[in-house]
Amino acid sequence: MKKHCILLLFCVLFVGLILFSGCSAQNAAETGYGFMDYAADSLTIGISAQNIFDGEVSGSGQYIVANANLYLQTKKYDDLNSDIAEKLAELQGYVENKSENAYDWGRSLSMAVRVPSENGKLDEFINALEKNGTITSRDVAYNNITDEMIETGSRKNALEAEEKALLEILEKAQTVDEIIKLRDRLSNVRGELESYMLKLQKLNNQVQYSTVYINIQEVEQIKAPSESFAALAGSGFIRSLKNVGVGIRGFIIGFIASIPYFVVVVAVAVPVLLIIKRIRKRKKATI
Repeated sequence: MKKHCILLLFCVLFVGLILFSGCSAQNAAETGYGFMDYAADSLTIGISAQNIFDGEVSGSGQYIVANANLYLQTKKYDDLNSDIAEKLAELQGYVENKSENAYDWGRSLSMAVRVPSENGKLDEFINALEKNGTITSRDVAYNNITDEMIETGSRKNALEAEEKALLEILEKAQTVDEIIKLRDRLSNVRGELESYMLKLQKLNNQVQYSTVYINIQEVEQIKAPSESFAALAGSGFIRSLKNVGVGIRGFIIGFIASIPYFVVVVAVAVPVLLIIKRIRKRKKATI
């Protein structure tokens, strides 16, 4: 039983030494998750606006709407605002809405801007923000509205044809009752036609101009972007494996480096134990 306890104690000390060595090595070497690593992962957004758009329709005859959400941190708040205004003017975009707040820790800005979608102007605008800002979160979504555009356009054309037919019939109407019914129907058709024309105009605007939602935070120190729970768990697991390896390596190195001390301890302890043993024997013989 005594031997088992000693073995268990040794195992606990061994594992503790490995973990301690690993954590110490991690604290000494860890430099944090840099934004450049994050940016390298974030730059690939699936498909470039320059390849999608050719005017208001893509090369494949598809109507694509692009929207972007950007979160930025900056030490140069005013310079970043100037960059946005200058780039919008250069690309012939415009600000749709804007909200600015000031706090004890700095200023913040939320705004929605519209940027022309053709010829890669969306990507060009986003890249311009990185001159004086750090993008901590970037989400660019592409929505294919081709079916909706075709359906809306077809309905508009059908209403226009019906309006033309009603006007021709109205010219030939002879009774008051016929005229009243035709004018009522014509009024309804024109109401629907106006609604579809406005919808089509709105859809065309969405295709021609990408919407970019920008959130800017003024900071004294740029912070690394936050990761999702799955990403944190995965990176934590990998980090633990690395720490175990570092711990084992540190233990072996430490053990080898400590051998001279063990030799000295043994060299001192063995004679002392022998002397104690002899003293005990003499006491027993005297008794």
